[in-house]
Amino acid sequence: MANPGFTPGDAGGGGAALVVHHGKTTRKALQMQWDYPVFQKKTSRPGKVSDNATGASAVLDALPREQAFLYIAGEDPRPLLILRECEFCNGTDDALLSKTEGNENTLLMARWFHCVKLPTHVLKENHPFTRLFSEYPAKSMPHLFLVSRDGSKAIPLKGDQSQTELWKAMESVIAVDYKKKYEPSLKEVKKILVRYDTLDAEEALKEERMQLELEANGPKSKKLKKLQLELLRVEKERKKLKLREAKLMDLGLKREKVEKDIVLTNLAGKD
Repeated sequence: MANPGFTPGDAGGGGAALVVHHGKTTRKALQMQWDYPVFQKKTSRPGKVSDNATGASAVLDALPREQAFLYIAGEDPRPLLILRECEFCNGTDDALLSKTEGNENTLLMARWFHCVKLPTHVLKENHPFTRLFSEYPAKSMPHLFLVSRDGSKAIPLKGDQSQTELWKAMESVIAVDYKKKYEPSLKEVKKILVRYDTLDAEEALKEERMQLELEANGPKSKKLKKLQLELLRVEKERKKLKLREAKLMDLGLKREKVEKDIVLTNLAGKD
């Protein structure tokens, strides 16, 4: 999905992926929303967090895989996209985003997932979430994996996958968790992003003209009032597009609430 106008940047909340120059509205729509779960060990005294429940330096027991999954998933009903950071990609999204192509598809499809980042030390034997990875051999340890919210489908990825491989994996999980097909919505939302860029450019131009007009003829200028009305029109159209975008992105979750016994059964590999 190569696009013209690539420059080094950070549309995904980290990393050096190449991205298209977009306006502020599209950049916001394409921003990755990461969750950073930290396990807090319950204590016998209400209202007090255990001294062990800090994070990187905590000494805790590893949770059973099913419990780790449930803790990370929390109340978010979407399927999970879990990225394990390492010393080379810490603080970036390099294991997810491409450095040579546009990432619009990835960044938009990621909005159908609960995106979670786990720290570099998650593989240590006493980390609460380490058993999410315990079934994988060290030589093929996944950098990220996608998993259905009910645990029925888990797809590990090594971090060097092609965009096509990533999209295929995301599509497989989306098909499990959502009622509607994603392709028509993705196509229409990308058209909306183009319109956002046009509106943002138009808005910037009108604001510049307003400033010049204000300096030249003062706040009572008729031309200034006309430009203000044109800005209101731009904002009104942007709001309409945002409502349409939200509607398109709603694919309808098959399960808005997932019973714990279903998750536990699927992750344990039982019938």
